[in-house]
Amino acid sequence: MSDSEWNSDSGASDDEASASSALNRHLVQLVTLRHLPRVTHRRRAFTTGESAWATDAEISHQSRVTGEAPRTKGRIDLRSLIRQALSQSNTQCPSANVDDVASRVVAALRQSADGPEMARAVTCALADPLYEKLREDVLSGRLRPEDTVALDEVSLLNQSARAALEEARLERLNQQSVEYLERLRLTVTNMFTCPECGSCECYAHFRSTDFVKWQGDDQTPTLLRCCKCSLSFRQ
Repeated sequence: MSDSEWNSDSGASDDEASASSALNRHLVQLVTLRHLPRVTHRRRAFTTGESAWATDAEISHQSRVTGEAPRTKGRIDLRSLIRQALSQSNTQCPSANVDDVASRVVAALRQSADGPEMARAVTCALADPLYEKLREDVLSGRLRPEDTVALDEVSLLNQSARAALEEARLERLNQQSVEYLERLRLTVTNMFTCPECGSCECYAHFRSTDFVKWQGDDQTPTLLRCCKCSLSFRQ
């Protein structure tokens, strides 16, 4: 067969060509559906009051509608956690009052600009077994929910934790003082006794002989400072 007699459609009818074209389009659509782009749907933006506290059923329904993967963990019921924390208080408070206070605290947290961080800090503070005073103040109304969520991180700590934090802060400040740096260069000795308090632990500063002045080998008196009462004396 010569080149002039060859035709690409020779031997194939119009029906076969149409079927082949339809099959190709179907294969392209099938491959496209199996290899979806990374972002197929945009998550609908919700206001804070609308969907931030959605239930698991609503989340599952939205996942089926939008085609997104469902959440593996349910949302935390913040109101239930705060109510449980307030229920630990020794104050005799009706259950309805506890529910009302918990709802007001959650509403104040929703309006807070700090968001989840403040919610976590307030919940931990209210659940702290050593911080009974905070629970009493919140339940009695001495501390409003709006003021509770506005507390700083130090005020949300119990008394013992706050004292430890203050002690660490003072220790850091003391490490920058001149007295602290001087003590690092001095030697602690138990060879001498303080004449004031009787303590045997003293800072000793051994000075060598000034050969120009004394022209001798004996040491000058040792300068001492008591570690307990800070009395300075010579020995």
